[in-house]
Amino acid sequence: MYAQDILRLLQQHYAPSQLDHANRIFAENRLQNCWKDWLSAEILNVLLQQGLSEHISIDLPYPNVAQIAGRSDAPAYLTTKAPFKSAKACEKRYASKCDFAFNIDDQQLFVEMRCANTREFLTTRENKKFSDDFKRVKALQQRNENLNILVLFALYGCITPEDMQLVQQFDNSHTCSYVWDTGLTGSTSIGRLAHVQRNGEARLLIIAHNT
Repeated sequence: MYAQDILRLLQQHYAPSQLDHANRIFAENRLQNCWKDWLSAEILNVLLQQGLSEHISIDLPYPNVAQIAGRSDAPAYLTTKAPFKSAKACEKRYASKCDFAFNIDDQQLFVEMRCANTREFLTTRENKKFSDDFKRVKALQQRNENLNILVLFALYGCITPEDMQLVQQFDNSHTCSYVWDTGLTGSTSIGRLAHVQRNGEARLLIIAHNT
């Protein structure tokens, strides 16, 4: 499943009243520690309703390519740590884990998710956490090219023209990310992150990148 596909699935599933409910949850900073778990459950519920729920797993360890190839003598899993320059084979207890995974089209899709409001996302310290997610995924895939990983960022707020310098690291000539802008309707609500609507009312923005 590609980035645009899952954004379309979510878009098709949610009526305006449901989006209002989601926006109220993300507008409440006191619920910030719950945002990721709540949105994960919402997305998995959409997959269940769409019949795409085969082999859903939570916190699934990333497998080593050698294990996939049938080399039982090699450690079965992968781990990577900051600064995420490379990944190495390891035992299960040390493995890096995705947030959730499921099977589609005879392949396994691993999902990494992070949630924040846009003001936090655009600070240097918090923005590094998001960019590190990209580095972590890249390191894992360099070790196991069979990994299919979807990165999801859920942001609440708005992005100004001045913010775009930090945003462009996630969507440029080398990296392609898409965004579902829940403040828009129709086909224009999903597009390249680099073209996201600047300013506007605070709303939920869901960014997807398929590696």
